[in-house]
Amino acid sequence: MRKLIGSAVLAVALVAVPSMANAQKHEFGVDLGISYEKPSGFDGTFNINTPVDVRIGWMSASKMMIETRLNFDFQSGGGVTGYVIAPEVRLLWALGGSHKEGTYAGVGGQVILVGNGTSGAAFSFGGGFGRRKAMGTAALRTELFVAYTLESVDLGIPNTLTIGALVGLSLWH
Repeated sequence: MRKLIGSAVLAVALVAVPSMANAQKHEFGVDLGISYEKPSGFDGTFNINTPVDVRIGWMSASKMMIETRLNFDFQSGGGVTGYVIAPEVRLLWALGGSHKEGTYAGVGGQVILVGNGTSGAAFSFGGGFGRRKAMGTAALRTELFVAYTLESVDLGIPNTLTIGALVGLSLWH
């Protein structure tokens, strides 16, 4: 099942991203986040992350746009050296206004690649609602989201529910 979901996310990225690259406008952004994570069988934790991810969005003439996100985390010290690379593909729909301003809804999937002596992958999917507030050629972006990470026995990651909020800045090119 994990291979199927990962293959689907990769297929969407490989097919859709190049076709959207010719769009007239691109959105570039970074986010700060706060979230509550509840792993199955463990206590929940509150997290504050900065930056959460780097985003690139490809606008289209329709109300839908494709957005790719990348999160990278590297840790070295205390006898531990490892990394987490987490690419994500999302579909965003403008609910009011345009891609530059107004509310939107989004859904997507993420592959979490881990290497820390034990390497492997986990998969996450989720969605959220957000709002962009235009400020010249930039936009302030806020979003509420829910994500669910599937268990990875190889990595020791349990099923995890995450609920959070993002605040970011978007620049348009």
